[in-house]
Amino acid sequence: MVPTFSFKLDIKSLEASIKKAIATLPKETRNRLRTSALAVLVPAVKEKVRKNWSIYLGSLEQKMTATAVKDEVAVDISSFGAKYGLNVELGAPPHTADLEKLIDYVRKKHGVAGPEGVAWANAIFRKLQDKGSEPHPYLIPTWDATKDAFFMDFVARMKAFIGT
Repeated sequence: MVPTFSFKLDIKSLEASIKKAIATLPKETRNRLRTSALAVLVPAVKEKVRKNWSIYLGSLEQKMTATAVKDEVAVDISSFGAKYGLNVELGAPPHTADLEKLIDYVRKKHGVAGPEGVAWANAIFRKLQDKGSEPHPYLIPTWDATKDAFFMDFVARMKAFIGT
């Protein structure tokens, strides 16, 4: 399952001209929300994911995008195609991992190869079987850290659009 962070715009605190534009031009508003998300939120989420050393292939970061929600003034931030996203965000229960991929991960991410790398991979394998993986939240913490910058960007784009 892919985690998706969705938000709807809280228009209570926006200026009257922007509120009117949102009410009368929802598609154009969604486009600006998406543009602001791509400019502010997506790069911040990608950076948060990049800093997580437990990520192996990189598709979670590479496929991260913002999508306008049809018929709503809302945007989804997600990484479709990276099936392990929810396991990164919330952690995973005990499971059996692919030992060959773990050996490759240890070599690529930690620079440890040969017998020592295999020993590391086996230790990770056993931990995943016994305890699962730890959560590494990347969506909600990023939103909390960047929502003010996001809204400032969105308001600037809306003002430019409506000419105020």
